[in-house]
Amino acid sequence: KMQDRVEDLSGKTGWPGLVDAVQGLDAMITPDTGTMHLAARLGVPVLAFFLSSALAHETGPYGQGHLVWQASRACAPCLETAPCPYDVACLEPFRGQDLLRSLTLALTGDARRAALPDGLQLWRSHVDNLGTVLCLESGQDPHAAKRMRVREYLASFLRLPRPCPASVPSPVMAGSAVGCSPGAAGDEEIDQWLCGDTDWMLPPQLYR
Repeated sequence: KMQDRVEDLSGKTGWPGLVDAVQGLDAMITPDTGTMHLAARLGVPVLAFFLSSALAHETGPYGQGHLVWQASRACAPCLETAPCPYDVACLEPFRGQDLLRSLTLALTGDARRAALPDGLQLWRSHVDNLGTVLCLESGQDPHAAKRMRVREYLASFLRLPRPCPASVPSPVMAGSAVGCSPGAAGDEEIDQWLCGDTDWMLPPQLYR
């Protein structure tokens, strides 16, 4: 039904042409692509689909108010270049009517009303003092408590105001958040993740 209204620009634009095409959109529906990041930079609302080989918390659209439908299987994340032993099972939730209903409601500004199939999460991007953070709109996030603790630790390390769970419009994130202060149990593990630029960018002889 939409075919007559589709303009296929695949392979037909250079960089300036792509910018012109994207910046005039009301929204962009996309997987994890460079064009997705271009849209986010140009202020176009993004509705993105992420399979198990792409983790929205790492490479999702940057900025306020974007939506990401994320596959959430126990085997995720995986390597896109490696053969999948599960016959790309993370693709199945994207095939059903539930996803189409969720997408339709998202385009009308009411994404939370639709129930998602198992194995799928819906996230909305927000911006706080640490940058962009994804907040759960629908689905389950078993890592919510640890994710919040890491963000609290990083805010403390950078001497920034503590991220406030109450300001995150997600009952899952707010209800699962735990307190954290430097020196709390488990912070030594987080501290091992931190490194300065000189630890990995420059040859040792340049900064010794």
